[in-house]
This record gives sequence, C-alpha cells and structure tokens, in this order.
Amino acid sequence: MRMASLAALTFLLLAGPALADTLHLKDGTKFEGQVISDSGGILRFRTAGGVLEFAKDKVDRVEKGKTRAEEFAERRKAIPEGDVPALLDLARWCAEEKLPAQRRKTLQEIVRLCPDHPETRRDLGQAHSKGAWVDVKTPPPAPKLEPGEKATAPDSPFSAVVMKGWAITKEAGRLTAKGPARYATPPVLSITHGPPANPPLVFGEEGGWEKPVEAKAGPATGSRSRRPFVEGHIARTEWVAVFPWYGREVVLRLTCLAMEADLFAPAFEKALATLELAMPKAEYVNATYKYQLDRPKPDGEWTWAETEDHDLYMQREADDAEGIAMLSIISGDPGKEFGEVAEMADGLMNSLPAEGQVLKDAEIMLAGEKGRLVEGTTLMDGIPVLVRLLRVEHRGRIHFIHFTRHEHGKTTDAAWETILSTFAFTD
Repeated sequence: MRMASLAALTFLLLAGPALADTLHLKDGTKFEGQVISDSGGILRFRTAGGVLEFAKDKVDRVEKGKTRAEEFAERRKAIPEGDVPALLDLARWCAEEKLPAQRRKTLQEIVRLCPDHPETRRDLGQAHSKGAWVDVKTPPPAPKLEPGEKATAPDSPFSAVVMKGWAITKEAGRLTAKGPARYATPPVLSITHGPPANPPLVFGEEGGWEKPVEAKAGPATGSRSRRPFVEGHIARTEWVAVFPWYGREVVLRLTCLAMEADLFAPAFEKALATLELAMPKAEYVNATYKYQLDRPKPDGEWTWAETEDHDLYMQREADDAEGIAMLSIISGDPGKEFGEVAEMADGLMNSLPAEGQVLKDAEIMLAGEKGRLVEGTTLMDGIPVLVRLLRVEHRGRIHFIHFTRHEHGKTTDAAWETILSTFAFTD
C-alpha cells in the first residue's frame, strides 16, 4: 500500500466542501474525497492533498456523498420563483464551490428577473453603454517578461490610452509613453514599480497638490492627486496615483504642459481605469532543481504525485529499510487561500510537540526571507518518521515546505537540501 501520510495530514486542514465521498479505514482513519478506481485489490482515492492508494483489506467502507452538481440542483429547487436575493446567494455559493457553469446559469436567471441589476451584469462581464448592456472585451494577457525583468504593470494601459505616434519604452520596473514630437514639450505617461519612495511621496498643500482622493486599480486601493508646478520657467501639470502593492509601490504619473492639461487629462483617467497589477509569484523550480528531483536518483526515484493544491508534491517509494519519503511545497495568495495555508502550516507546526518530539524550532533564512523551521520525530501509522516543516512569507504570500521521511532514510535528505539551496522568489 502506498502510505501517503503527508497528504493525509495536509488534507485534514485544507479539505473543502467540494469533495463528495468519505473513506473509512479499519484503523479508524477517515478521508474525504472521491473514489477514482477500485480494482486489483487497490482502491485509488483523490483527496485535496493528492491521490492516495489503499489495499482493499485495509478499507472498512466508503460512504457516498452528494456531488456539488447535485447539491446545486437541490439548492435551486428550494428557491421560490422570482426570489432574487436567494438567487444572488446561490450565485455566490457557486463561486465559492467553483461551479462556473451553474453560476452563470444563475446570473442569467437573475438578469431575466431584474435586467438592470449592476452587480450581476458586472459578474457576467457586461457594462452599460449607450442605453444597453454590452459584453466587455477580455483584456489582453500581460506580456511575457524576459528573465530578470520585474515590471508589475502590463502594457495594456498604454495601448488603450496613447495616440498614434507616442513612443513606448520598457525597462525593468518602468513603462513609459512619450507623446509625439509634434508637441513642443511632449506629454509623458509612466508606470513605475519598485520599493516605496524614500522620502515617501506625500500629497499635501505644501507641494501644491490638490486634496488627495481614493484611487482603485483592480484589487489595489491607493490615493491620487494633481498639482501645477513650474520647471525651467515652464508651467506644467502633473497627475499621480500611488498604490501600495505587496511591500512595493506602483506609481502612475502623467505630466504635460499646463495649457494642454484638458487635452491630456482623459489619458490619465483611462490609464487608471485600465491599469492591471500582476500578482507577485514565487518560483521553486529552476532548471537545476527539476533536473535533480524529477529524474531517477541513485537512492531511488522521486515521482510527481497527482495533486491540484500543492505547487509541488513528490514521493519516493522504496522497498528497502529507508521506506517512503515525501516532500511538498504549498503557497497561498492573500485572502482565503493565504488563510488556509497559514492555518495548515501553523496547525502542523503546533501539533508536532503533542504528537511527537521536537528536535528543532528555530528561525531560518530562505532566499533572503526569515522563516520558521520546526523539525521533530513522530509516528505515522505506527512508523517512526522525521518531519521538517518550514514556513516563510514573501510579498504578501505564504509558502510552506513539508518534508517527511523514514527515521532511517537519511539519503533522502539530499532532496531537502536541494530545495533549500535552489528555492528562489520572483517578484
């Protein structure tokens, strides 16, 4: 039997309501998920932590539960005809349960009952234009950046607002559009991304700024203002919007001659309305890492396990005395996913002292960030194992590395060391 204890532990804290069946083992252990296959004396079972395999003689029973589609049908049947608030709640439930087709069907039913419901029209990707609701075109994807390039904002604001003849330049962390040469002093529109200004930019009367107001750019909230200023005896006007973004700042700025302010003000407004901010990413798998860990090694083979919730989940099976080793990396964005990963990481770290013996609980540096490392021994299915748990945060994201091996499987530590030496972040 494939003993996937790591997946079992992480699943207990991350499992969501979308999975239907409950698997009961004879030793009292329970898993929630979905039966994939049942043949040859082996039952394959998908959980939120990955696909597990169990020998049939270890399985007590499988309790079948409702599928999400069945639950949707029941919820919809219980809603009286014309009950828009209840349909809105159903649409939100579909979004949480990742049922896009059922959600869209519900949203379309809402607009048939309430044609001008703005929230529903927005969720359907529609906007009001010239007295009618029309589909909004999907914005183009952000351009692929070259290695080492760190621009947060894509080119789309420029392509949407600048006129023919504007020159667009791109550097790491900066995009600039300069107006046509036919203007004596061309306007300049720019987006910069980097560490917060030092000293920080402060909108206030001292600098001639108008009273700042709130600015929105997708999920980000910042502030914006405008000011007149003189440079080289020339009167100019400047618009600026600043957005804190994962420990950095994104600054949108438009500068032009004061006499041309009315001409170019719409360009700033349109750039602000179309500004997209890319989510910071983490990169765990570089060429060296993949070469070392996804190919056979002298001490056995590491295989990629099937999972949708782990950025990386591997296991090494062995018939020798070293037994099975497992290694996973999970990361989470801000909000719900961040909370789930944080809860799982902290839960496993804090439960280790009660279930086993802690050998180390210390601060560790990983790719330039401080993290917490907990190492200890415990029993899994009666087998003594060594567990290493490492939690680190970087630019609003949490990353959790979980390594488990047989007490005597020291040769598999090479994989753990490779993770630590090759782990890197990309902003």
